[in-house]
Amino acid sequence: MRLCFILVAVLITAVFVTMIVGDELHSEGVAKARPPVMLDAVGNSRLPQVRLAPNEAVAGPLVIPVNIDDVVGYLLKDLLGAEAFTPLESSTVGQHVFTPQAALGLTGLSVEINRDSSISNNVWKASGGHVASLDFTAAPGQVLLCNAAMTFKDLGSGATGQSPTYGTNARYAMTHTGTVLVGALPFNMVNFALKIDAGLMSDRRGLGSKLILQQQPGRYKISGSITAYFDDLALVNAFLNDTAQTISVQFTLDSVGVTPLLIKFVITSSAFLSGETPKVGGPGEVMLTLPFDAVSGTAGNLLSVTLTNQFTSAY
Repeated sequence: MRLCFILVAVLITAVFVTMIVGDELHSEGVAKARPPVMLDAVGNSRLPQVRLAPNEAVAGPLVIPVNIDDVVGYLLKDLLGAEAFTPLESSTVGQHVFTPQAALGLTGLSVEINRDSSISNNVWKASGGHVASLDFTAAPGQVLLCNAAMTFKDLGSGATGQSPTYGTNARYAMTHTGTVLVGALPFNMVNFALKIDAGLMSDRRGLGSKLILQQQPGRYKISGSITAYFDDLALVNAFLNDTAQTISVQFTLDSVGVTPLLIKFVITSSAFLSGETPKVGGPGEVMLTLPFDAVSGTAGNLLSVTLTNQFTSAY
């Protein structure tokens, strides 16, 4: 089943920029919930529960394969906030470097989901959204997946149902193209996971209003793990000595001119390896699973995500 993923970025200049893309969603679970409200009364009367119209929480996960020319840039911009854009290859390639800041990066995102394209106008539109966290995972020989936990102001049916446009190049980040550096040591990566959580809190307080309040953006928690072939004692010593590490993970795709297209995650000098000391066990090659947490550093240098693609303007 093909699901249409359509993002509408509302820029602070009040100019509406619509990007229609054709992401094949791995899964999605955006839904609206209307929790009932119990009214307390004196005398323990059996007053029925009522539903308040504004009390409609809209949230859910959107899991997409990471196509570097598609919507992942919008998700990173909204979550991390700061973007440094550099045109490359005579402005046919764009380098986008996202870093955390203490504010959301976009005014709002809208997502249109067609859950059955054979039914006319069977489109659900979630509007006024923000990304609470991004969870990137990669398994051997598989595409890099991005699980976006999102909250929205509203969810309705009967949206426009625009036909998505599909690019000629599906540049999906694959695990077999991934490389990892822990400190200065290169490793052959097997599995990779990274979660970027902005500490976003959602609440609804205005009676008669559907306003959703996003609170405390920018309280970032960075964590993840890498599974690699074990081939150097220095990494074990990093466990034992609780040594801060720089972790760099890069997925490289094809190139335009001399510029490789890629997505790259870098935690700078603030990642600490956690878990048990690695030990040998079982047949075959020894694998080393490295859980890590970024526990220090200012927001600006805690993490950077570089997206080099053919989107030739800032998000």
